Amino acid sequence: DVAPHTDLVSMYILDCSRSNIAAWECHTYSEAEKRMDRRNVDVEREVCELDRADGFQYKFTQGHNENHPGCKADCRCCRRQVQRGIAEARSRTGYPSAENYRYSASANSRGQLVASISRDDLGGSSEGGHCYFRIALISHRLTPVTLTIRGF
Repeated sequence: DVAPHTDLVSMYILDCSRSNIAAWECHTYSEAEKRMDRRNVDVEREVCELDRADGFQYKFTQGHNENHPGCKADCRCCRRQVQRGIAEARSRTGYPSAENYRYSASANSRGQLVASISRDDLGGSSEGGHCYFRIALISHRLTPVTLTIRGF
């Protein structure tokens, strides 16, 4: 027997698999990176693929960019945006809703709304970055109520 109040709350979820992976582009080395000794190919690879924690994936290509569409032919270090982060989360078009969602919750036998998402459901689209879930709890109640979201 499902609790009768569950029809008063809906839950919709979006994840990173709805985000398009950006095209590759040429990375322009910063002044500090230009001062580093990049004469050795291994050192240049380390400089290019350094984790800058900026939401981009970097790939040292040595100018062989046929597998990196969008990156100029003479570019030795390509990058693409893999983590949209706060800008995407704040975008109105990125909000989950009854019209825009990948997962929706259903009530379990204890009257809780549950959405089960496995790692396999993500399809590997979070390559090189993180996957942020956007969850919308929509209450149709007339008085405010405290809701709790748990993830594990």
